[in-house]
Amino acid sequence: MTTVILSINVSQAPDKDDIRAMEYIVSKENIRRKESNKPMLPESTKRELKESYEICLAGIMTDAHLSYIQQAFDVVQSEDGFKGLRKFWADSTPEQRSQAISALGG
Repeated sequence: MTTVILSINVSQAPDKDDIRAMEYIVSKENIRRKESNKPMLPESTKRELKESYEICLAGIMTDAHLSYIQQAFDVVQSEDGFKGLRKFWADSTPEQRSQAISALGG
């Protein structure tokens, strides 16, 4: 599991398009929270909306990060990743191994 903590900071004053996007995402998240019996995110003031939007974005970024961890793990376990390297190493001659190491600059 990850030990990384992602933080989001929305800076500058949002324009009307930014506010519309913030309202959309926070409202969508609040619908999900209501269906899950979780506390709603506040959105009454611009400050509350901004803070709630940051919470939503942090969740989205954390989900993306966890997905990237899984994707990297899948590659490492694939024939194109370390699993394939182990097979190559087991099946290769000492000369082939030396050539492979040299190709890596080692």
